[in-house]
Amino acid sequence: DHCLGYCSEKHNFERPDGNLLLTSGTRVYQQNGESAVIRIETGCEVLLLKGKDETEMREWKRAIHSNVGRLPELARGKLRVKSKGRLQEYFFMLHRECITSHPSFSETVNIIKIHQLTESSSFDVNGGSIEFKSGAKGGE
Repeated sequence: DHCLGYCSEKHNFERPDGNLLLTSGTRVYQQNGESAVIRIETGCEVLLLKGKDETEMREWKRAIHSNVGRLPELARGKLRVKSKGRLQEYFFMLHRECITSHPSFSETVNIIKIHQLTESSSFDVNGGSIEFKSGAKGGE
């Protein structure tokens, strides 16, 4: 929901080359003179996506617009994490069954950690901090 993962011939279409983090300002339009190419601009990055024909690209455009429309419902953002006495900043994204942490908003293809959500997951707010307990065996 948060991102558009993309693959290329570089890795024989077998693994993602990267992720494009969708934003509320994401614009999608047909690339000038190219009926089977759309240009996706997020405000941070630009991706040209080529399909087999104009119909396929209209479907992609519609799907991307649909996801962008749902972005206000999704929780994500930068948080500082204190671990072993050190503060570090990460980019977090809430998904249905987990919370993922990433080095930054531009590196969402790199998942540092997956924090599983369970029925016993809890969040405790204490002053200016939030403590998360996954409730999963072996989880924090």
